[in-house]
Amino acid sequence: MRRLPVLIALLALVPASPAAARAERGWIINGTKAQAGAYPWQVALTQGGAPAGSGGQFCGGTLVSPTKVVTAAHCTDGMVAAGLAVFAEQVSLAGPGQTVPVTSISTPAQADVSGEIPVNDVSVLTLESPGVTGAEPVRVIGAEGSDDDEIWAPGAPLVVTGWGLLDATTLADDLHEVELDRIDDGACDAAWGGDVDPGNMVCAGVALNASATAIGGGRDACNGDSGGGLLGRTTTFGYPFAPEPWRLVGIVSWGASPCDAPGVPGVYARVAAPVVRGHILSHLSGAPAPATPQPDGAPALTGTLAVGETVTCGSPGWGGQDVAEAFEIFRVVGDLSVRVASGPQYTLATADRGRRLVCLATATPAGGGGRGYAESLPLGPVPAATTSTTTPTTTTTTGVPVQPATNALT
Repeated sequence: MRRLPVLIALLALVPASPAAARAERGWIINGTKAQAGAYPWQVALTQGGAPAGSGGQFCGGTLVSPTKVVTAAHCTDGMVAAGLAVFAEQVSLAGPGQTVPVTSISTPAQADVSGEIPVNDVSVLTLESPGVTGAEPVRVIGAEGSDDDEIWAPGAPLVVTGWGLLDATTLADDLHEVELDRIDDGACDAAWGGDVDPGNMVCAGVALNASATAIGGGRDACNGDSGGGLLGRTTTFGYPFAPEPWRLVGIVSWGASPCDAPGVPGVYARVAAPVVRGHILSHLSGAPAPATPQPDGAPALTGTLAVGETVTCGSPGWGGQDVAEAFEIFRVVGDLSVRVASGPQYTLATADRGRRLVCLATATPAGGGGRGYAESLPLGPVPAATTSTTTPTTTTTTGVPVQPATNALT
C-alpha cells in the first residue's frame, strides 16, 4: 500500500509518476456537494493570480480568524507569500467569492515534510488586512485532557470538506463534504505498520465497530483536499452554516493509494497536539476577544406538527444587549441537518414527515463583534401520513444554548 501526502502541487503532477496514479482518484470520496453557504470557514488556496475555478486551487484551508488560515505545511513547502491568495465565502470555485492575498506563511520548526510522511503538518497563513469580510472562523479544538476530548473520541462522527480532482487535470468547482469516524490511535498505527505517530497525527475513516478498532473503507479525503479541516461538533447533529457547534480537529495530511482503500484510514495533522495547536494559537494570541452576546436561555421552537402547519422559533433573549437577531430552521437528517428556512417561521412540508426540526438563533452586536448562538432541542418527529382523522398536537421544545463563538481561544 503506497503512502502519499494527500497532496499539494496539483499543478505539478506528472502522469508518468507513481503519484499521478493516485491523483487521478482525487476528490472527497463518496461524499456529497455542500449546500450553498455551508462551511463558511473553508477556503481554497490559489497561486499566481489564477481564479480558483480555473485550476488555481491546489489546497484547502480553514479560517480561524478573519486574517488567519490554517493549512498543511506540505501545501506551503517551498512557497513564498507573494502570489499566494485564498478564495473564501463561496462553496463554488466558479462563484463570486472573496480573493484575499496572503502576506506571510508561518510553519513551526518541528514540522518536517521532506519525507514520505509529513510530521507536524501545519502552516498558518496571514491574510492582507482586514482579511475575509464577514468571516465565520471556526474554533480550534481544546488541548487533550480537556472537556473537548469527547468531541473527537474514537468512533465520534467527524466531517471533512474540500475541493479535489475530478480527473487527472480537472478540479471540482463545488465544495464536497463527507462524514467519517475518528479511528482508534492504536488501530490506525497498526493498519499503517507503525507509521502513525499519535503525538502529532489523528486518523479518520470508516469504523466497523463502536470502539473504532475495526476499519472499513469507501469514504475519504483525497488529492486537492490537503490542508482542509477535519471537524468535530459539540452537538449530536450539525448545521454547516455557522461556526458553532464545530471545532477544528485535524488538517488533511496523508493517506493511501487508492484514497478510499479498505482497512487504512486517512491521516490528519492532530490539532490538539502541543506543537500543532501551540503554533496555531501563537498567531491568535493578543487578538481582542469579540463582544459576544450571551443567550439568556434557549430559543423555543413551537407549532403544530402537521404538514401545512407553521412552526415558529422564538428569541432566547440576549441579556438586554442591542443585537441584530436572525433565525434559521433545520430539518435533522441522521447526524446532520438541512436548512429549510432562513427566518423565524417555517411551513411543514411532506419531506418533513418522520423528521425532526431544530432552530438556531444568531445575535450580532449592533456595534460589531463576535456573534452569539443558541439552539433549540429537536422538535418532532413530524407524524407520518395517516388515513384516520386525528387532532394534531401543538408542541413546544426548548434546549440548552450552545457555547457562543469567540476568538479568545484557550
